[in-house]
Amino acid sequence: MLDAGPASATVERILDALDAVTRGIAQEFGGTVRFNLGDSYCMTFADATQAIVGAERLTRNWEAIRQREQFGCTISIGLHRGTLYTFRSFLYGRDVWIASRLQAASAKLLASDEYGIFVTGAVRDALLGSPVHNRFRSITLESPPAALAGLEISRLCAEASH
Repeated sequence: MLDAGPASATVERILDALDAVTRGIAQEFGGTVRFNLGDSYCMTFADATQAIVGAERLTRNWEAIRQREQFGCTISIGLHRGTLYTFRSFLYGRDVWIASRLQAASAKLLASDEYGIFVTGAVRDALLGSPVHNRFRSITLESPPAALAGLEISRLCAEASH
């Protein structure tokens, strides 16, 4: 039985806000929300540029909501470029697993009040020649999950201020 007290009202407000901002980003950047489970979302985009710009906008929009609503929740995003297989409502394939494991592993690298956008080499390479490409810094995951073994992982760093 779910508790109907103040704590669950707060959780519901957080999840509603996250759902609204996530679906808004997908719509704005031509993405598709494939599924969500609690506060985890699987979204796809036609190209890496849309995905990275959408991810950055998502973190900015979420930060504004978080500050306004006084939520203590930040966002960790894992981006991978690959093939997604579908059967009815099921999504599967190695690349879906890679994106999922990347998000979970990278979240462990962040402080409690820190955001992070982490990408595989496939995403970074797809952005070669774009202004954002120079903002990636290679990272090493301690004891990476098997799905990420041998993959290059980078973190998107903030834009340099002028």
